[in-house]
Amino acid sequence: MPDQQEIADLVRTRLRNRRVELGLSIDELAATSLVNASTISRIETGRRAPGLHHLVPLATGLGLGLDELVTPPRP
Repeated sequence: MPDQQEIADLVRTRLRNRRVELGLSIDELAATSLVNASTISRIETGRRAPGLHHLVPLATGLGLGLDELVTPPRP
């Protein structure tokens, strides 16, 4: 079972990868998710832990279900 840090790292990676894949800037994701751009940047760089109150709107803004953003891969 992954620990909190491993899940936070997974979320960070998926968040950034999906944003880049969609061609969105941090400001554009902020506009669609209503999460402050500086908060998104801090989550992506590991300076802030991703909280559920941010993950739901970010997942929606990226066109993902919450589970797609936070579920660890199966071994």
